[in-house]
Parts: sequence; structure tokens; C-alpha cells
Amino acid sequence: MQTLSTQIKTTRVSNAVAAGATTVDSNIINTVGFSNHRFVFSIGAITAGAVLRLRLQQGNAANLSDAEDLDLDVDWTDTDDNRLGLIECVLPSKRYLRARVERATQNTVLDGIVCEQYNARNLPTTDDATTVKHRTVSVTPNVDN
Repeated sequence: MQTLSTQIKTTRVSNAVAAGATTVDSNIINTVGFSNHRFVFSIGAITAGAVLRLRLQQGNAANLSDAEDLDLDVDWTDTDDNRLGLIECVLPSKRYLRARVERATQNTVLDGIVCEQYNARNLPTTDDATTVKHRTVSVTPNVDN
């Protein structure tokens, strides 16, 4: 039986970051073995007047010293508190990806960023052991009514 959990590699690429007006770069993701990469941005409180942009960057250097912005920017307003932002990159042209959160003018809280990689060449996938504690799949038995 195939399940979503066995077809996706999940990695927490950024922990929570306290309110601030700075740029936050996530950990770098190696795209080898997967064609799809979805980043889930969890945004907390946004102070009135804040300017917030979510984006992805790619490059061939493992440390992304050659990072270039992908044309996948998402601008948020100061009324978008406590929401999720999803950006997916399909078949990136470079080997490495990272998420970037640009927080300017006023404070914005970043609750964290998760990367889900899927359409893997090899199944089942294995989650990043340093950032994912546990994966459980439960199959509910038939119940007579």
C-alpha cells in the first residue's frame, strides 16, 4: 500500500525566528533524487507596516555562494498574520535550493519552514533524521455499523 508519508521526504529547513526586520535564509536542500520541492512557510504575527517577501533561491554550489533568485516571489501584507505560504519548485535547473524570508520595515515572526520533496526516483523515501522525530502511518480497519 502506498501512502503519502512514504512518498515524501520531509525536512525542517528553518526553526522559528523571533520578531525582527531581517532576512532569514533556510538550510540548503539537495534536489538530487526528487523532481518536486514544496516549501511550507509558517508566518506568525506581522506588525502593521511590515514588508514581507517569500522566495526560493537555487545554485550549483553546495553552500549556495552562487545563489540566484527564482521567479517565485510571494509578497505578503501586514494583514496576513498567522498563515502558511506554499511555494513549489518543479524540476529546478540547479542542484541546490533554499527558502528566503525577507522581513523589512517592521517586525515579522517566522514560525518555521518545512521542505517536502516528492516524485522521488526511489521509494520509499526517508525523512531527514535530524529534523523529523517520527513518521507513523495508520490504516484504519473496517468498522461494522
